[in-house]
Amino acid sequence: MRRHLIPLVLLIVSVSLNVILGRQNRDKTELIAELKAASRLALGTIATSLSVRDLMGRAVQLDVVDTSQNTILYVFTPTCGWCTRNLDNLQAVIANAPGRYRVVGLSLDAKGVEEYVRRHRLTIPIFTSPSDDEKRRYRLSATPYTVVIDTTGRVTHVWIGVFGGSVQDEVESLLSLRLPGVRPAGV
Repeated sequence: MRRHLIPLVLLIVSVSLNVILGRQNRDKTELIAELKAASRLALGTIATSLSVRDLMGRAVQLDVVDTSQNTILYVFTPTCGWCTRNLDNLQAVIANAPGRYRVVGLSLDAKGVEEYVRRHRLTIPIFTSPSDDEKRRYRLSATPYTVVIDTTGRVTHVWIGVFGGSVQDEVESLLSLRLPGVRPAGV
């Protein structure tokens, strides 16, 4: 009898631990989703110009609203590995944007931007160095970070991270294009 009791107790302990771990995992997944939602610019927000620098280092006002076409504001940093892995997707967006979307790049850091733009042949206007106030206002911290602004200045879409998974589906659907996918690490 004792011999059968030990496996039964171990089975009960194992099932109990699996239930507890499953609940914790679900709670963490929900928490991550809540944190992502809290860390992005709210949909419907009215976008205003940003005080930034151009590639020559001059202070300029970046007007993110274009009354003739929607604007895609793509936020990155040259040292962001995920930004580099998302470049093929960004290039596909840029190639399909003319006449439909204005694509503008914004690097959170000026260091290394000129080399990054040259090396990756980015053909969009690139700006750098938003102030801390601008970063807070637009909720700029994680990169890549993409904001779509309509012709009235309203934020219609915000994506944090690479264009993979459900984000890829949303980007493809909105822009009516097929993305090549995320580059493997180290490429």
